[in-house]
Amino acid sequence: MLCPPVIRVTTLLTRDMKVIKNEDDGKMQFFGIIGRLLDTILTATNMQFELIVAEDQEWGRLTADGNWTGMIGKTAKK
Repeated sequence: MLCPPVIRVTTLLTRDMKVIKNEDDGKMQFFGIIGRLLDTILTATNMQFELIVAEDQEWGRLTADGNWTGMIGKTAKK
């Protein structure tokens, strides 16, 4: 199976998932139990990633016009 060169990671920011981006080198630090899990997975796979935050703080719901909100909507957009 071929993997994309960059994976998209979509998240909600909660007490269990916090992200701080270092201004100097652009590296991200993850905090909270989910943040530590994500960091472990990304480190183990050694893959490039694009972090996308769902600002509306929703998992995702289908709207009347056929689009998705939340993490589902953010993951589907390019």
